[in-house]
Amino acid sequence: MLDNRQAAGVPAFTITMVQPATERGSQPFNAPSPWHLSRAVAPKKILVVDDELWAALDMEWVVQELGHEVIGPAPTAEKAILLAGEHQPDLILMDIRLAYSGDGVAAAVEIRNRFDIGSIFVSAHGDPDTRLRAMAARPSGFIEKPFTPEALSQAIEAALTAGNEDD
Repeated sequence: MLDNRQAAGVPAFTITMVQPATERGSQPFNAPSPWHLSRAVAPKKILVVDDELWAALDMEWVVQELGHEVIGPAPTAEKAILLAGEHQPDLILMDIRLAYSGDGVAAAVEIRNRFDIGSIFVSAHGDPDTRLRAMAARPSGFIEKPFTPEALSQAIEAALTAGNEDD
C-alpha cells in the first residue's frame, strides 16, 4: 500500500542518524547514514531465508529500507526452493543452517542450478570449511552474523549492481 509520499515518487524512507548532544558536543551532526540512500538499481525482489525470526525481520527491514520487495521469509530449505521457483527473486539472502536440519548451502546450489538466482550468505557460521563449501553456490557475497544494516545493504546493492552488468 502506497502512502502519499510514495504516490508522489518520494522514497518511503527518510532516516537521519543524529547523535545526542552529549556525544557530539556543540557541533551539529546532520549527516544521514549513507547506507539507506543508495539507489544503485531499480527496486528488485529479494527472498529472505532464515529460521531465526529476529534475523529474518532485520534482513526484511534492510531490504525494505533499500526500496526492494521482500519475498518470504522462508525458514526451511524446502520453502526457499519453492518460493524461488514461484517468485523468481532477483537475489536471495540465505542463512546456512536452517530449521529441521536444513542446509542453506544445498538450497542455494539447487536454486542456482534450477533458476540461476544468486545468493548472499548471511550466517554466523563463517569458518573456512563452511565458506569453502558455500562456494559451490557461486554466492554473490558472505555476511557474518551479527550483521550491521550498512554491511548488508552494501552487499545487496553490490550484488544487484553486478547482476545488472551481467544483463
